[in-house]
Amino acid sequence: MLVFIPLDPAGLARLRQGYDLGAVLAWAAEDESEEAEQDALLVASLDGLARHGLRLVLVAQALFEAPPDDGPGRVVGLAWRQATALFADDPADLGLVRAAGAAVAGRDWRAALQDPTAVRLARERPLLWHDASEVGRGPIELPTTAGLARI
Repeated sequence: MLVFIPLDPAGLARLRQGYDLGAVLAWAAEDESEEAEQDALLVASLDGLARHGLRLVLVAQALFEAPPDDGPGRVVGLAWRQATALFADDPADLGLVRAAGAAVAGRDWRAALQDPTAVRLARERPLLWHDASEVGRGPIELPTTAGLARI
């Protein structure tokens, strides 16, 4: 199943180095339609913004443990070879990412979906797509609430 996993740069680096991240929170599309995948990406990105201060979403083919409610599920035993893509904010959007990240810091995904600053960021600034094979070939800059991070 295609899953959308909000990560921070350190978690992404550990995964690329072969470390087991344990159970990670993930979002999955309700079906295989493009619209359902876009919805899962949106929620995962705002969940990551609230938890990590940036929109960094790994897309992978993995076994998904569905939640009992409408929240995130889990992926256990994720390996880098399962990664298909990475979505991240444009470094030019640093100011907007900082403002939106500060607005939703410490809140949950539901609050992030309702926050006007976070929603405006999601609507007006689409995430950049990176093929998983690009990660590690050269630096990718990510805007975070703390400034620019490189992966």
